[in-house]
This record gives sequence, structure tokens and C-alpha cells, in this order.
Amino acid sequence: MCDIGPYTTIPAFVLTKQKENFVQNIIAREYPLYFGLHQNNQSQWSFYNYDRTEFPISSYTNWAPGYPNGSDRCAVLDSNDGFTSVWKSYGCPKSGLGKMVCQGKACDASSVACCSNCISNGVSYEKKQKIRTKYRNIMPRKLANGKPVRTA
Repeated sequence: MCDIGPYTTIPAFVLTKQKENFVQNIIAREYPLYFGLHQNNQSQWSFYNYDRTEFPISSYTNWAPGYPNGSDRCAVLDSNDGFTSVWKSYGCPKSGLGKMVCQGKACDASSVACCSNCISNGVSYEKKQKIRTKYRNIMPRKLANGKPVRTA
């Protein structure tokens, strides 16, 4: 679906108006675009998670008038006026859905997922983080006669 190099990417999930506005601003109005919303085997509208499991649609939706309709099992971001995005149900063609909005995990203080395959000088990013954490927890030191000495 959304394979971009070594990074874990999935079709985007839109759970808030803020996220939809963000997506709308980066796609340059290239409608329609598949964004990950689909009906699962239980006919519930769902998104894919990073582990490829599904989770149900949130309380936020932005269906265009008259949608979702019929037996369409996928959804696209589209626009009725060329500017504002709306959701429309859409068939899931076997040849693919054309343009797609994808997202990947971000690196932050709690996740190095964006760099899980990064290796520098043979040392993985995770190992570097463990080393940094280890040295961050070393007992405080002070200088005594120009040399660092533990204080505890």
C-alpha cells in the first residue's frame, strides 16, 4: 500500500478536523485521494494501524451529503468545490486506488520508530539511546583538584 523505503508507513487516518486540515493543506488539492478509510469484514468503517490491525472510525467524520452510499467499501478525500475536502465512499478497485495519502510514525521522546533501521558506524539508534540513558543516570560529579569526583 504505502511502502516508502525502510520506513513503516500506512494509509493516513483522519481522526480530527485539525488532522484533516493538515492533510488538506499538504495535498495541494489533488483530489480524489485514498486516505485509509475502508469497511472491514464486519462492514464497520475502519482505519489501519501501524501493525496493520484495524481500528474503528472515531467520532469525527466528514462525509459529503449522501455518503457513505451503497456497497462501496473504501473512501476517498474529495472536494465538491475544489478547496474543502469531504469524504466519499468509493469502490475498492483491484488495480488500486490511484493517489494515496500515507503517514509514518514520527520520532519523539517516546518513539524512535522513524529511525528503527538507522545505523551509524555499526551501532543502531536504539543502542545509542540506551548508552545515552545509561550515562544520563550516572551519579553527579564535581571537580576536586581539577578531576571529576562522584558526589552522593
